[in-house]
Amino acid sequence: MKDSKKKTAANNEYSWSRVAFVFIDGSIKIINTGKVYPLIWLIFMVIMTIIVWRIPEHTLGELALFFVTKIVMSYGGLIVLLLLSNFSWKYIFDKQRENYEKEIQRITKVRSELMHNSDRVKIKNHRSTEDDCKEVYLIPDTTKGK
Repeated sequence: MKDSKKKTAANNEYSWSRVAFVFIDGSIKIINTGKVYPLIWLIFMVIMTIIVWRIPEHTLGELALFFVTKIVMSYGGLIVLLLLSNFSWKYIFDKQRENYEKEIQRITKVRSELMHNSDRVKIKNHRSTEDDCKEVYLIPDTTKGK
């Protein structure tokens, strides 16, 4: 009984190499699916955190003041970047919604044709996974047009 508890406890512990492997594997999956921008943002934030952590306190205050006065106040770079980012995301979301609505309309049209078309063939018996369910499907008759 004691051996099984030790094995269970050992299996539940993550070593640093396992954590690194899971992180790298997840990062590669993100890159492969085309969702690389959150990964770039994460890497950027990690680098910035390391830089901020390593800078002495008196230099960090001067750097923050420089950042606020030069970039935000003088150039307005962050504000422009924020607006550009927000409008870009809105455009992407609108396009995605439009694509979804077109696909829903297409599927609705196909379904309507299958259900209400007069040239249809009824399938009276259909073998289900348990082999005890009778189902009826309506499909278009494609042999009449040929």
